[in-house]
Amino acid sequence: MPRSKLKCLFRLLPLWTALIMGCSPGNFKQIEIGEDNSKQGSKVRPACEISEVDFQLDSQIIFLEVTNARGLKFGFNLLTQWLKLFEVKMEIKESTLALTTDVREFLRPDEALSPAEGKDVYSEKESGFSFNLGQIAVGVHSFKMTPLYEVLKRALGKSLSSSLNQIRKVDPLWSSIILEEPTENHFIIPAGANAGIQIGDEFEVYNVVHSWKKVPCASEYRMKYHTTKTPLAILRVEDQFALAPNSAILTLKEQLNPELIEVGAYIYVKQLAANRSPQSLKRSAVLREIKPFIMSFKSKNNPEVNVDLTQDLRQAFQTIAPENGLYLKSPTH
Repeated sequence: MPRSKLKCLFRLLPLWTALIMGCSPGNFKQIEIGEDNSKQGSKVRPACEISEVDFQLDSQIIFLEVTNARGLKFGFNLLTQWLKLFEVKMEIKESTLALTTDVREFLRPDEALSPAEGKDVYSEKESGFSFNLGQIAVGVHSFKMTPLYEVLKRALGKSLSSSLNQIRKVDPLWSSIILEEPTENHFIIPAGANAGIQIGDEFEVYNVVHSWKKVPCASEYRMKYHTTKTPLAILRVEDQFALAPNSAILTLKEQLNPELIEVGAYIYVKQLAANRSPQSLKRSAVLREIKPFIMSFKSKNNPEVNVDLTQDLRQAFQTIAPENGLYLKSPTH
């Protein structure tokens, strides 16, 4: 069946069925933007202004130092260009790891906030035993089974916590956007259970205008502003079928202004169920780039063995981000 017909078929299904089946509203947004959109009363909006992700993250391990039983130090420091290959047979007595995370707003992808550094130290006294780091190189143990992985996660947690503080300084209010109005008085947003949204949560909605220095999406982004001083309407999460992991359907509870709600309108917290704080909602992010994390070992029989731990770093992000006010989406969003 042609893709266009499949999209139409999904629109005929109940809204909650479409969400559960993974029919992301993002699949339709290019079509909606390109049409007149008269139903929402919106103008043709540049695609970059309708993003399903709040922020982009780049990360890099900049320093790793391991001290063995004899007090010798091994590792690397990207800032000073120091490098000493790890030994295949070496016991960890102490280790220090530092990494940085750069945060970018989705409308300012070329402008990073100040790098957020996270640093942590591991000592043999912490666990009561030493660890043969070389077992990673020979494949006996995975990196996740080493004390270094715990150091990595703790350092990453500090970095992401600092990143969230930076985010709240430039964008203190949690927000999301209207992706689509599939049926009258129902609106889909690109945030759901993973963001912490629950049944009964209520949001205020404002139409916005984005200001660019020249060509939208191809020049410097200046700011956004609301078209009205007060919200257009109150939207609410009505039931469990309105929630998906990364999407939610909001139902019109109260119309406050005759101006029609546009695709691309912004929503802000009015009131969360169970008196939760607005800061309990998580911001969405995508890992744009992780610099390779390589540990290089040397031995008598093999002058150098390289172990790529970049995927372990990615998995650590998935685990630690939700504990620090962020949740990760795939780069396809």
